[in-house]
Amino acid sequence: PFTAPTPDALAKRPLILSPTSPVTGTVTADAGDPAIAKKLGPLGLNACTPLPAPALPAAGTVVLEAPSAGFTLAGAGEVAVEHGPATASAQLVLRLWDVNTKAGTQLLIDRSVSRFPAGKTATFHLNGNAWKFAKGHLVRLELLGRDGPAFRPSNGSFKVQIKSVTLTLPTR
Repeated sequence: PFTAPTPDALAKRPLILSPTSPVTGTVTADAGDPAIAKKLGPLGLNACTPLPAPALPAAGTVVLEAPSAGFTLAGAGEVAVEHGPATASAQLVLRLWDVNTKAGTQLLIDRSVSRFPAGKTATFHLNGNAWKFAKGHLVRLELLGRDGPAFRPSNGSFKVQIKSVTLTLPTR
């Protein structure tokens, strides 16, 4: 076990995951795989059960992936997003996955949901967790527009163009 006087003090250094090629795409209100969302619902989630890892992102989602050299997440990640115009109903759901490429599975490590603020850049925060990413696994950040039934869907439809994404994880 790790001990520290504050949660922020648990992390020793940031790990910044910024792809060599731009992460772009469109986040939409109806994005994501409903079967996965149902399994992640509050009544169906077993946090220790891996789910099948899709080879391609679902329509209306944006994915950032980076290979893991092996590290321990210790705290709440931060996601910097450059985006196009967003309507008042636009929301961003973030899911952080540990992907075991050999087994073809993924495990939900962290998530959050927020409204897009005005402007062209925004910083979003994951809820926070502590997790050991094994060497050779993929760190997958999924950006999508809904995560029901865990979070209430937006009242309106929307499309938001994502221009770039950078993920910063506190590590130990």
